[in-house]
Amino acid sequence: LDSPTFPRHMAGAVAGAKAKLATWVPGYLERTWVYEPSSRRPWCVRWQEHPDAVSMLHATYRAYQELIDTEQAGLASPSTWIHHHLLPALNYLRNPDGPFTRCIRSPGQHEHHLPDSVRHSEDSDA
Repeated sequence: LDSPTFPRHMAGAVAGAKAKLATWVPGYLERTWVYEPSSRRPWCVRWQEHPDAVSMLHATYRAYQELIDTEQAGLASPSTWIHHHLLPALNYLRNPDGPFTRCIRSPGQHEHHLPDSVRHSEDSDA
């Protein structure tokens, strides 16, 4: 998670970073910013199993840590975080074509499906 290239897996992440993210997402992000899942705005409570969601949420959390402190980052920093980090992340994650498209579609319809992987030419038999 901490790599400059934001690897698309959690294998190399430190346990502390994973634990903080696992607390922050349901404890703050979901309670404050995620509401009424639908087919137009899906969400997955098992987001930790979606590698691209983990990378996106980790980057958003790191920006939150830096920009939420107005004494260090300035009075407008929470707005900067919302508009330049949070909203683009939520737009990507909750997009009908995004990583959660086959997961929770409504408050009463809970599903969980990971997106299909891209096949590379060396993976095919042709």
